[in-house]
Amino acid sequence: MAKKKDLTSKITGGVQSWKTQADQIVQPAEPEPEKKSSLWAGKYMRKTYTLPESTVDRVSELAAQYGIGKSELARYLLDYALSQVESGKHELPLKVKHTLE
Repeated sequence: MAKKKDLTSKITGGVQSWKTQADQIVQPAEPEPEKKSSLWAGKYMRKTYTLPESTVDRVSELAAQYGIGKSELARYLLDYALSQVESGKHELPLKVKHTLE
């Protein structure tokens, strides 16, 4: 085997073959984790809803009064309201729109 190595070295001028070089390539670092869309803020998904200015002001004032963030208050109130409707404790005073889907 030593003779073959010496002969290869003489022929190639000491340059390793492409296969030897490929075998010595270091494995790439772990792939970067997928970047989440800007729709996500931690475990929460960003959504946009249109609200009257008076509602926005009320949320701001109540959040300041309790010393919490507006988003935190909005999450709490929305979750509470949905729970009330889903449990039947509150009925929405809205008419259902019939749409073709």
